[in-house]
Amino acid sequence: MGDRSIVAYKAYADQHEMLDEMVAYHLAVLLRLGYLTDAPVFVRWLDDDNLLVSFQWKDGARRRALVHPDVRNIRLAIGEIAEAKRLSHMPMSFARQSNASAVA
Repeated sequence: MGDRSIVAYKAYADQHEMLDEMVAYHLAVLLRLGYLTDAPVFVRWLDDDNLLVSFQWKDGARRRALVHPDVRNIRLAIGEIAEAKRLSHMPMSFARQSNASAVA
């Protein structure tokens, strides 16, 4: 099983709606390319400016996504409207050790 990515985006001024749209598009492309598992995707605004996104990669898919031109272009576009902070690329074997429950 692949890694889980957790990314926090801080939207630049007046870019919140565009960030919502770009993150949704990014996830849709990753799914279409077959890079994500069937595990639930988590997307939630933490406050007015910060969006938290978490999803599960299939084995080896994260590396393939880094060099895919469509994915790279989306990441560059998101970089124009928000600051991204990767909080984690943890193996799911590590994540399963936690007793914390998922936020709905």
